[in-house]
Amino acid sequence: MNIIILGSGGCVSTPRACCNCRVCTEARQKGFPYARTGCSLFIEDVNLLIDTPEDINASLNNSGIQRVEHILYSHCDPDHTMGMRIVEQLKMDWLADSLGKKTDNPIEVA
Repeated sequence: MNIIILGSGGCVSTPRACCNCRVCTEARQKGFPYARTGCSLFIEDVNLLIDTPEDINASLNNSGIQRVEHILYSHCDPDHTMGMRIVEQLKMDWLADSLGKKTDNPIEVA
């Protein structure tokens, strides 16, 4: 089983916008692993995404993940769910949607 840690930054991502403290400055200069996104995991064997923080789009793009079939929420706090707007678009086919067709393969959410 291969588990990818997409983010481990807690409820506040690092660096914080407009913050010039030592930690945020270092994170901007050095990038990952000093820069951290919101908490999220991905289990490759079953294409399971655990939690969707608001910066999940960047996390998925940076990790190279190509397919998400299932989403599991550990709990409903905003720092774990605010990225739902992003992931609900993952399987959206804009052309088919404009023609009134339904998505054939929706993401299962638990």
